Amino acid sequence: MKIDLRNVYTQWVNLDEKTDNAQYMQGIFDKYGFENTHRFSAIKKDATHENVRPGEEHYPGIAESQVACMKNILERGEPGLILEDDIGVSDHFNPVIEIPDDADAFYLGTSHGDSNYQAVDLGQGNGICKISRMLSAHAILHISDRWLQRIQDETLDWMYATNRPFDVHLYSIQADYNIYSFHNPFFYQADERNNANKWEQMTRTPLKVKKKFSTRTIVL
Repeated sequence: MKIDLRNVYTQWVNLDEKTDNAQYMQGIFDKYGFENTHRFSAIKKDATHENVRPGEEHYPGIAESQVACMKNILERGEPGLILEDDIGVSDHFNPVIEIPDDADAFYLGTSHGDSNYQAVDLGQGNGICKISRMLSAHAILHISDRWLQRIQDETLDWMYATNRPFDVHLYSIQADYNIYSFHNPFFYQADERNNANKWEQMTRTPLKVKKKFSTRTIVL
């Protein structure tokens, strides 16, 4: 499946007061020729429970914003890209990509946020890996209805029941779907755009690729 990211329906999540990030994102779209971008005014909602980790206080608002964007993609019936407004663009970015026809989602941004992640090279010489146990949501190309519908049905309820960020739920269901990424991420979370977290190194570094999936069970 060939996709030109410049033409893909692209939503980017941005708080109204983050006007500097909005200008920055528009600069990225202009530079790389994105022609179908839509700003989503981020929902502002903080976690109120005890023991929330520093830097993750805003995860309920991020989750509700992302799930609303996914609903828009589902209703359109075509692939859609969701970006957060703290992204940076890596040197590996290529606007035209060829991805597996059976892809449910393609992570254009990845992370080393959990050492249990799985990235298995497809062996096709194009740097594409099948992934699972991946904690990341700053740049995902959502493709299939079945993936999007499950997120609509489960993710927010799961998040509020467990008091955990929504990408942990995505992490927990990825193995049920065909989720892919590139060995080298296209987008990372830029430290200069995010005052709460410093995640650039773990989202910019290439994935550690394996030859096959581990069968070890991970308990969330």
